[in-house]
Amino acid sequence: MACVDHNDDSVRRFIVRHYAYDPTRHERRHIVVAAYDNEREFKEQIDRRSRELKNRRERGESVDPREHISGICVEPGEAHRRAAVRVVMAAVRHGVAPPEAALDQARGAAGFAFSRSERLEPNDAGPP
Repeated sequence: MACVDHNDDSVRRFIVRHYAYDPTRHERRHIVVAAYDNEREFKEQIDRRSRELKNRRERGESVDPREHISGICVEPGEAHRRAAVRVVMAAVRHGVAPPEAALDQARGAAGFAFSRSERLEPNDAGPP
């Protein structure tokens, strides 16, 4: 299996996650199990781990009903775009215009869209 670093933002990666209780953080969260550069291996790993979880439930082991295995595909540069989105959102929360560079970098980030509006001064409203 071709495992890759799930933090390597230079490659397309398929990340397998296990949603479970994390005792070190005292919360339920998605825990990264593995990352692959091959979708077939990614799907096989999700299927295998899902079967293991199902078998644990069937044997009567104590398994949180919310616990599950899932996965995501992360395109190259997505972590960089998401960081730019955080800069843009922080600027907006503070009531200032976001830097143009951050807006340019944020374009194309998953789940992020923006529009721009400008306030017209009374004498800039144009002809009556």
